[in-house]
Amino acid sequence: MTIKTNDRIEAVVAAARRKPDEIVASRTRLGSNGKWYTVFGVPLGVTLTDEVRIEGYVYRGKDGCTYGQRYPTPEAAAEAHKQRQDKNDQDFRDALLEMTEDELRAQERYWKTREWPKMVATAE
Repeated sequence: MTIKTNDRIEAVVAAARRKPDEIVASRTRLGSNGKWYTVFGVPLGVTLTDEVRIEGYVYRGKDGCTYGQRYPTPEAAAEAHKQRQDKNDQDFRDALLEMTEDELRAQERYWKTREWPKMVATAE
């Protein structure tokens, strides 16, 4: 692999890198029955009190929904994202190294514009 090809691959990997979602506190509230609940898991007949505790830290997507496992600190959540992203980057880099010149050029085009070329169906 030439330095020029390596630079091209690194540019594609960088363009494909997923931006980290926001890291937010995962909160639960104390129910009138003495148990802790999220706002979406309160049984019928239980009311939530004003007492809140942070259970950990999770990711919040662009749609406002939280997801993922709970991490003890925001830093732990950020590090977990970084480790996943580093692995994804390496897997993608390895796949790009196996591609033909035309396939690599198509990846460069896609990640620059985020649009695939229009496909034209042909009858055989």
